[in-house]
Amino acid sequence: MGGRCLDLLGFIHARGWTHGALSLDHLLVQPQEHALMLVGWSHARPTGSDAIARARDLSMLAWSLRRLISVTASADAAAEPGLRHDVPVPLAGLLVRMSEDRAWVMRTDAKARGDALMQAAAQSFGPRKFVVFNPRSAKPAATSHNF
Repeated sequence: MGGRCLDLLGFIHARGWTHGALSLDHLLVQPQEHALMLVGWSHARPTGSDAIARARDLSMLAWSLRRLISVTASADAAAEPGLRHDVPVPLAGLLVRMSEDRAWVMRTDAKARGDALMQAAAQSFGPRKFVVFNPRSAKPAATSHNF
């Protein structure tokens, strides 16, 4: 699902726009179908080649994904989400890097992040396949989550 959102942001950024307000409030997630939709476009702006605005969108998405699979849901958007113990190390490390490593954030675009996400997912879960995803399940399912 994160890959799908990165694809969408890549499309938006390639046309010179940014979303400007990515948060869980602006992500509609339908886990059973692995569907994700961006809403809340009132902050979208034409940005041309503004790398900082694109990097901000991508970092906000990373933080939102971290919150989506965090230990507890927090109403405090500034609180750092603690990742669940069942999030594989390659994926957890990438989400932290995508949201906190400013140097990497500034030199990567949505495509590079999508590629990195697919690599981390392959390391974590093996070849791509559709699996049931429930971000709030108390007990991990027999199959792993697939981003």
